[in-house]
Amino acid sequence: MPLLSRKLFADERYTAALESLLIAAAAPAVGYLFRPDDPLLIGGDITYLVSFSAIVTLFFGMLFGLLTLAVFALMTLWLYPAFEYVPFLKLLVLTLIFGEFHHYWHRSIRHHKSQHEFFGRRLRQLGRAFYALKVSHDQLEFNYIVKPVSLRRSIRTVLDAFNEEEAPFHRLLVLFEKSFNINRGSLVLCTESGFVLKAASADAVAVQEEDPLLKRAVEENRPVYIAETPHVKSPYLAVIPSYHEVEGEQGVLLIEQMPFLAFNEDNLIAISFVFDYFFDTLHRRRILESSEKFPQFSEDFRFESIRMMDVYERYRVDSALILFKTASDLVQHQIRELALRNLRGLDVFDTFERGDVHISVILAPLTAPTSAAAAQKRLLEALEPDFRSQIRSSIFSFESLPLFEAYLLQEPSDDA
Repeated sequence: MPLLSRKLFADERYTAALESLLIAAAAPAVGYLFRPDDPLLIGGDITYLVSFSAIVTLFFGMLFGLLTLAVFALMTLWLYPAFEYVPFLKLLVLTLIFGEFHHYWHRSIRHHKSQHEFFGRRLRQLGRAFYALKVSHDQLEFNYIVKPVSLRRSIRTVLDAFNEEEAPFHRLLVLFEKSFNINRGSLVLCTESGFVLKAASADAVAVQEEDPLLKRAVEENRPVYIAETPHVKSPYLAVIPSYHEVEGEQGVLLIEQMPFLAFNEDNLIAISFVFDYFFDTLHRRRILESSEKFPQFSEDFRFESIRMMDVYERYRVDSALILFKTASDLVQHQIRELALRNLRGLDVFDTFERGDVHISVILAPLTAPTSAAAAQKRLLEALEPDFRSQIRSSIFSFESLPLFEAYLLQEPSDDA
């Protein structure tokens, strides 16, 4: 369960410290079996303590390696008549080397983890967009004849009505009841402290926290249907979790009663799509409301920029911002046309005006400024030669984000 695993992670450092101390304490015990007069075996050219130090440092990091080394030093003072400086200094140097290797190795792991998380989010986002487009194209006439309502517009209306905290969830449940024929169900939030009921039908049963379908759906983070566990007694026909968590809270839709003809694969996939779209949009809205960064840009650009700021702050994985300034409407039109034509799959482009100056920015996620320089060069070379002298272009990393913001706030006269 993702929420539970995050809670347990807080105790990981204490566990690492305890294991380091146990390993350090086990070293003289092992040495005593082979040589009682020299339990740490420091009389040879290379002490076997290197193995213990390497295991702890490479696995837990330099801090715990130095902790183990401190325990070895105390044991040396206690077990030997004189402190052996040379073996201890050799072990200290090796521990520092192991610690550096651990640092760079885990930094590489964090880098790839951030890429994996980002690509996963974008893949789900594009998948939802593709599914929405497919449904709109395949069933456009049917939807407007039988159900003349746009689900995307309905969800947007629900999210815009945030005067009361319970209202969006209640209206979402009403949307499910009207559009997908759910006769009875409820919406709950899965938090670290348990399940919180947000909306329910009039005759819905109380949330069964120990229900096997509910526990399985939350643990595996996927929809679970009664057909998968036919021998289990459950009040639910289906349990559908959201793939997106909002501030540590995961939404779960509990379907208790639904007509037999409506309980089909297409309907359940559509329900899952709408439910995940709701929480994704809710997550997006809360991120935008919680930050005042980049007010000049569109919501899409702001959202992706704030996410890249979070990736940089958490993992120190940089991204690039390619900025273009021009006072010519014609040059701005060509920049926009070339940028949109040559954008990579993850890049985001946006533009705004400040006085008489047009400012265009390309956000290149998870791209080093040196790599972004090649994209900047290709775009400038694609412009007509007479236009290049009318453009000012710069590249900023998220490490130098204050400079980027200061550059945006410059008055048009300062750019002359």
